[in-house]
Amino acid sequence: MPFMQRWRERILLVSGGIVAGIIVAESILAILGISSPDFYRPDRHTGTALRPGAEGWYGKEGGSYVRINKDRLRDRDHEVAKPADTLRIAVLGDSFSEAFQIPPADAFWSVMERDLQMNSRLRGRRVEVINFGVSGFGTGLEFITLCHRVWKYSPDVILLAFYTGNDVSDNTFALSNEDRTPYFVHRGQDLVLDDSYLEWYRSRQGPVAKLYYWLLNHSRLLRLIKEARYSVDQKVRFGHQAEIVARNGLGEIGLSDMIYLEPKDPLWVEGWEITEELLVRMQEEIVKRHAFFLVATLSNSIQVHPDRGVREKFMTRIGASDLFYPERRISKLGNLHGFAVLNLAPVLQDYAEMNGVCLHGFGAEVGKGHWNREGHRLAGQIIAEWVGRNLPSEAVPVTGEPAGSRPVVGAERDELQRGAEGSPR
Repeated sequence: MPFMQRWRERILLVSGGIVAGIIVAESILAILGISSPDFYRPDRHTGTALRPGAEGWYGKEGGSYVRINKDRLRDRDHEVAKPADTLRIAVLGDSFSEAFQIPPADAFWSVMERDLQMNSRLRGRRVEVINFGVSGFGTGLEFITLCHRVWKYSPDVILLAFYTGNDVSDNTFALSNEDRTPYFVHRGQDLVLDDSYLEWYRSRQGPVAKLYYWLLNHSRLLRLIKEARYSVDQKVRFGHQAEIVARNGLGEIGLSDMIYLEPKDPLWVEGWEITEELLVRMQEEIVKRHAFFLVATLSNSIQVHPDRGVREKFMTRIGASDLFYPERRISKLGNLHGFAVLNLAPVLQDYAEMNGVCLHGFGAEVGKGHWNREGHRLAGQIIAEWVGRNLPSEAVPVTGEPAGSRPVVGAERDELQRGAEGSPR
């Protein structure tokens, strides 16, 4: 047998073995129900976005069956044109709003929608909440989402679900070290969008990349390999921090204790300055569109831990007098620039301590991570109660009149601030 023919046969044999092995592996994964669905795709504006039509079981923390709608939202489908006599609320946020850990009916934005629908002040008008939350988003990506994706739905209210745990650090590359994301940066006195991430985005648009994503959609094995590689990358990225957390039993991987302290480090000073400028820009954009802006600061698990002793131990270790520095800072900014701020953490802390319940975490990890069902339920109820009581009449749609026809100013704004600030201790 000629030499080349033998090599061709060997190559065919090896190739056939690989194909057969892949088929067997895919079949076993299908029988076991292991799919590790891929919910994300590169996005021109935000670096990453949810993939339209993606669905499958999300198995981390509590876990739920996740469906992404045709407009890349973890939500039901919504008509773009707002129905008459409807109060439409757009929610911007990160993984707390995306809420893969629980069924969508239990997420705070669904709870809020149901509670507002029964609010007597709305006099039977329809309430519609649209969730734009995406895991990993900070204020910069939420502002970009507002400008490029939200306004076509003509919302009356923009609710920014601000997660103090990492939203500030997510707004700068120096603190987040994520190179697939656009950032706003200071150039002189100006805050501008750095588009260097586009090099990564463009590398994901060629035929090889498109073939890879097609295979990813159709191969359980490839998705499992990708998930394993991501897990290894996370261990490398947060390995040192994980050792510290394991040693002292406090804090969470991926979050920084610096958020509870007046920043001294130049990187954190810059992170806060960028965050505050973005919030002000968001307010200006929303007022220009005649909508109402509410910033709801969420809670970190240590802030609302039911055991006061655990909280005090944590504060002693980091040198903090309390755990509400970010809440106070954002409330002060809202007072100065005329947007409402509702601080959830102080209220949730009182509830958790009084009832001895954890509002974050699931199973063996209770007390850490994202909100559980009880955390979402309470947050949704608190936000709905505040909106129902404090939303200015101009933002409540009346048939035939545009909602939010003027910005809230003067004494009316001051009254809103008093209602929104809460009482951070």
